[in-house]
Amino acid sequence: MGCGNPITNAQFYEDELFLAALPSPDRLAPPSEVRLARVGDSRLLAEAVEQSAHLETLMTLPALSGQALRETPTIERSETRRASDPVETGTSIEGDVVSWWVRGSVILPPGLNIATWTIEVSTTADGPWAPVGTGARDPSGTAEFTWDVFTHTQLLAVDSSIGVIEVSVTDATDDTPREVAVEEQVQVQLPFSWHGIHEGLIIWIGDIDLVGDGVRIPGAAQVHHVEDFGGYGFGTVLRETGDVPFQSCWDAQGNLLWHLGGALDTFGAASDCIISE
Repeated sequence: MGCGNPITNAQFYEDELFLAALPSPDRLAPPSEVRLARVGDSRLLAEAVEQSAHLETLMTLPALSGQALRETPTIERSETRRASDPVETGTSIEGDVVSWWVRGSVILPPGLNIATWTIEVSTTADGPWAPVGTGARDPSGTAEFTWDVFTHTQLLAVDSSIGVIEVSVTDATDDTPREVAVEEQVQVQLPFSWHGIHEGLIIWIGDIDLVGDGVRIPGAAQVHHVEDFGGYGFGTVLRETGDVPFQSCWDAQGNLLWHLGGALDTFGAASDCIISE
């Protein structure tokens, strides 16, 4: 025993450098204070919560696939590459439980400090395998990847109009907040996009229902919400007469305090806002 090599955790630390490049739920989560906001009669806050939920849905497949690989022991290890055995994961989509198998690899060439990865999925541990994700991450925590949602959902026998999503992520540091930005390539429409910053700010370009009548029209908005205080938002909707800007604020219960623009009647006063721009 005394003549053997000393026990070391070095290989586990090295593995972590590789596996840290992969997607994970905490890295891809929508802004939590918006996602979990109490919604009263503020339509803009209700829209922000709905958009945060959609962002969460978009991130589910890459987040769970990446996390499954993070938690799987590495079985192929070289100076520049890590890979693991296929692992099964799953979730619930629209009330139906679905599962899939994941395999992937991470390459981190010495001296480059940029880890690149690929992920494939299958309905069985033996394949056939469909490539769905590729990405890269640098040591600062800045990452970009693409995910073929359509191929992945087709494999799971789930209907989806979403094609490929393009994602950029910045991990939180002492000086900068966590950010996640997504562009959704919808097959029959113009791209939609979402940008979550820290835990209380979401910006999106897509359809908006400010009235609450179920009629959605093109627009863009930015919403800032703080738990136990309330929030403020602004944006633009595209109506037949052109771009129509709007502003709105609400209290901690999500009840409207002030609204101006968007071709709606003015409500309250800007001075009533607890949080403003």
